[in-house]
Amino acid sequence: MMRSTSDKAAQERLKKEINNSHIQEVVQTIKMVTEKTARYQQKLEEKQAENLRAIKEKEGQLQQEALAEYKEKLERLECGGAGNGEELCQRRLSWRARDSEGSCSERS
Repeated sequence: MMRSTSDKAAQERLKKEINNSHIQEVVQTIKMVTEKTARYQQKLEEKQAENLRAIKEKEGQLQQEALAEYKEKLERLECGGAGNGEELCQRRLSWRARDSEGSCSERS
C-alpha cells in the first residue's frame, strides 16, 4: 500500500514537471511568434510608407503633366479662335508666358 502511494506521488510530480515543461515551451513559442509578427508588421508599415511616397510623387508628376497639356490645348484653342493670324497669336502667347513667369517669381 505504501508503495502505491509513493508511486502515485511520483507520477503526480512527473505530470507536473511535464506540464511545466510544456507550458514553458508554449510560452517561448508564443514569444517568438510575437516578435516575428512585430518585425513583419514593422516591415509592412515601412513598405506601405514607401509606396505612399511613390504614389504621391507620381500624383504630383501626373498633375503637372495634365496641367501642361491643359495649358497647351487652351493656347491652341485661343489661337485657333483668334482670327488674328499666327504671328499675332504667338506674340500674345509669349507675352502671357512672360507675364505668368513674372507673377510666379513675384510670389516666391
